[in-house]
Amino acid sequence: MSLIRAIYLPKAAARAVFSCVCVLILLALPPLITPSKAQDFDFGQTEDIPNELIFRVILPPQFLISEAIFAYEKQGTYYLPIVELAEEFDFLAETEADFQVVSGFAGLEENTYTLDVQRKELTIKGNRETLPENAILQSDYLATDDLYVSLETLNKMWPVTFAIDLPTLTVETTAENEDNLAFIKSRERKAQQVMRLNRRAERLERQKLLPRRENPYSWFGKPVVDYQATYRYNDDTNDLTGDNIFTGVQQVGKFLTEFSANVQLNENGEFDRPDNIRFKASRKSAGEEYLIPNFVRRVEFGDVNIRQRELISNTETGRGFTFSNDNRERSNQFDEITLEGNGPPGWEIEVYNNEELIRIGVVPDNGQFFFEDVVLNFGNNQIKILLFGPQGQVREQIENFSAGGNMLRPGQFTYDAGLLDSERDFILLDDDPRTTPRGIVKSLQTSYGVSRWLTVFGNLTETPDADKDRKYLTLGGLVNTD
Repeated sequence: MSLIRAIYLPKAAARAVFSCVCVLILLALPPLITPSKAQDFDFGQTEDIPNELIFRVILPPQFLISEAIFAYEKQGTYYLPIVELAEEFDFLAETEADFQVVSGFAGLEENTYTLDVQRKELTIKGNRETLPENAILQSDYLATDDLYVSLETLNKMWPVTFAIDLPTLTVETTAENEDNLAFIKSRERKAQQVMRLNRRAERLERQKLLPRRENPYSWFGKPVVDYQATYRYNDDTNDLTGDNIFTGVQQVGKFLTEFSANVQLNENGEFDRPDNIRFKASRKSAGEEYLIPNFVRRVEFGDVNIRQRELISNTETGRGFTFSNDNRERSNQFDEITLEGNGPPGWEIEVYNNEELIRIGVVPDNGQFFFEDVVLNFGNNQIKILLFGPQGQVREQIENFSAGGNMLRPGQFTYDAGLLDSERDFILLDDDPRTTPRGIVKSLQTSYGVSRWLTVFGNLTETPDADKDRKYLTLGGLVNTD
């Protein structure tokens, strides 16, 4: 018979006894971690991971070599991918032994080079030297399988000089001499040719998607008439007078006719016959088309106006006709340009003119975008292109264009000619004898756009005076100094 007797211990004493038992058990167990194994768990040791950057590569002032390349920085040294850069510059680069040897020539065949990582050797035009310790970046954290070479080694190896502009994330390139610059420029010309071909293909595709539909003329279109009335009451004489103004537009055949008349209510409560009825018929072509091939784009007859140069007289009015090869709306449009650029594929594009959004788009897969028929207005035009990346990145390009009110785009020639019977209405309603001559105004105005900052003009005008007709010849130029 066993006798078990319980002994009461306070809580503090019980915890102390339990701790001593646990220590004895741990000491009795064989060691689970030997000193040799413990060395493998050095938690304080970490790899020095290089800083990853994305640069674009340019040849100043504006030729884009590459829109985006991965680059790295480690301990103050920048590293660029040699094979990818060689492809962008059209340099020959052949690799061996899993990127351990890279050889070829940079542009011209005389610019040979060989980079041997295993032997730590660099050969330039047959001259061999030892690679610096930090010439090659070795890391398991690189974005591509390319060989990343230090900026200093690339500048020594190739006949171009790379410079890092960190605030704009740009690598600026400078050619060593004119021969190498010419080689790089030839690549630029090829890229521009490809861009033109792509633009032409897109234009043809757009024409297929948006074919032109003819809108045939009708002999008599529906008129649009505006009526405006103004009446006045004189309390002293108890008279009511007023004006009834009618203006309208109607298509007649292939012409757009405009007419207006003012019917007045006199003090006797009777409607007077209109002093005049204004009538004008006009027609102009659309876009670059002609009404008369290679000659006339706009024609007017009826009650017309002929604008004169400031040194001759003001605008002449009367019955007659005018014609011109210029069908632009002079009140606003100056020229149409094509905007071209490069950007990362998939980025969104917004184009502004003086802070007004005029175009939107997305950078295509080839990284080259363009917008055709962008309108420049008279005055100042600040064209801003904004590129928006998927992670909130923003790039901005700004160009300024200015044009005076009478400026023409480069290479454009315009003329305006007209003949009118001065101060004589097309529809005669007064009692003046129709045989009374008021004089014939003849005018020919020509202008030519030499450049965006220079337009020259010449005018020949014959206008009636009190005693005889006066003839004027005016030559001059308009200069935009912005």
